[in-house]
Amino acid sequence: MLHKSAKANNQWDNYKRHQKNCKKALKKVEIELINNTIQSGFEENNTKTAWRYVKSRRPGNTGIASLKKWVDK
Repeated sequence: MLHKSAKANNQWDNYKRHQKNCKKALKKVEIELINNTIQSGFEENNTKTAWRYVKSRRPGNTGIASLKKWVDK
């Protein structure tokens, strides 16, 4: 709704300000959730939740394998 209004009136300052605030709030809630989950795991002497999070954030070998150039001889 706000995007449609900004597009129609060509007033992007209000839209960008709200978008920035929403992103900040979302990031803050995400960090709080992660901290609470890991903290509760440590309080219960369960490090599995912390390591599960660490493993999920590590870059892995997922995706498309690198392409090799095949040359006919």
